[in-house]
Amino acid sequence: MTVIHVHPDSRSLEQLMALIAPVLSPFRDLLQLRAIDVYGSPSEAVLSQLRAKTQLLGGTINVHSRVAGVEPTA
Repeated sequence: MTVIHVHPDSRSLEQLMALIAPVLSPFRDLLQLRAIDVYGSPSEAVLSQLRAKTQLLGGTINVHSRVAGVEPTA
């Protein structure tokens, strides 16, 4: 299964991770995480949350910098 999250900024992902982190532990024996791919520039807080998730469920984190595209405006 592939899960895709699209967030307008790092703060949005940080909030989601804070909400789901407490409910992951009971599922650690049912899930086998392969990889988390992040596109953009995650904050250190997000990277820390993702590292905690991979420590719990396995897998790797791959950060892909922006190489092309239009920068969103506020």
